[in-house]
Amino acid sequence: MPTDRYLRHSLIDWFSQDEIKSSKIAVIGAGAVGNEVIKNLTLLGVGHIDIYDFDSIEIHNLTRSVLFRETDIGSKKTEIAGNRAKELDGSLNVNSFHGDIWETLTFNNLKSYNCVIAGVDNFDARLKLNTLCLLCGVDFINTGIDSRFVSVEIFPYYSNAEACSCYECNLPYSVYKRIQDRYSCGWLKKISYIEKKIPTTIITSSMAGAIAASSALRLGNCDSPTGSYKILCDTINNSVSKTHYDRRDDCIVCNMPVEKVFLRSKKYVDCFFEDITVDNDLKITTSDQIILGAVCTQCNKSFSQYVGLNTSRVSDLIMRCDICNIKSVHVEIRDNFTFAEFVRLTNNTILDVKYFHFTLKNTMYIVEIEGG
Repeated sequence: MPTDRYLRHSLIDWFSQDEIKSSKIAVIGAGAVGNEVIKNLTLLGVGHIDIYDFDSIEIHNLTRSVLFRETDIGSKKTEIAGNRAKELDGSLNVNSFHGDIWETLTFNNLKSYNCVIAGVDNFDARLKLNTLCLLCGVDFINTGIDSRFVSVEIFPYYSNAEACSCYECNLPYSVYKRIQDRYSCGWLKKISYIEKKIPTTIITSSMAGAIAASSALRLGNCDSPTGSYKILCDTINNSVSKTHYDRRDDCIVCNMPVEKVFLRSKKYVDCFFEDITVDNDLKITTSDQIILGAVCTQCNKSFSQYVGLNTSRVSDLIMRCDICNIKSVHVEIRDNFTFAEFVRLTNNTILDVKYFHFTLKNTMYIVEIEGG
């Protein structure tokens, strides 16, 4: 009796087990959809799977997460999902990364993947992943579900980044409004904001996981799509539609220079430009918003302790003056600088961002901060 684990796969004439075994895929988010994607990739025999998530398992996850058990409550999602995947097939290389993707997902790791599949539940993370994948030319799949509908968006950045639209190209205004609702004064998080939870079921999460895994394994080959598109499923009336995305001419993310150079720098970047010829007209953009000043408009007290901080480290509580006891502090926030401004900002100061970038002679330089 044949004992080959993938015997049934070998009977499929268009299915290449060797190609799947050599694939390396990142799964961002180990919740409901992430569980299904990980399970599918593992059973299909994907040779290398990296799992990223910052969350821990709660009891409500158990109705939609095939890899979790009641005894896992309180444990890291990445750790449990990775261990269960290894139980399904111990021959695969499965790695778990617990933490914020902005800090745990490096450019070097990202460029090694055949595809990144996002099973996250917020637009901020999707926007960041879209930018990172487009910068590195890595195929990106985004998933979204509720209790009825399944949305899977495919962005073939590896084969056709210059022509296909990106995730931001087709976002409606309502999405930006929802993102804006979470912040005040630019990019300071509202401490009082409560994220609305969207109810989902195992039906929608399993469909999203199946479509995402299937799509990921078909990207990068001769049948790879030439443009971006969305698959939308209605699990109540069993309808499926496919919508092709158009590229937006004014999309800032899409219109980055084609030629890119990736570099790394220490957090103290004041010596970085010593070997690069630049002038004061050079424009430098940081990946994160930085606080340049905070002054109370009533008593003029300056809160210098906030200067240089990444806005993700603080909330809108810093807008309250401890003397006036009201929200009277004006906070100056920037992510774009001239070369001279950037030199002043980073002079003997740690640059608290993931990366910064600038363009010289039609080449985009992306500088990742070590430990950023």
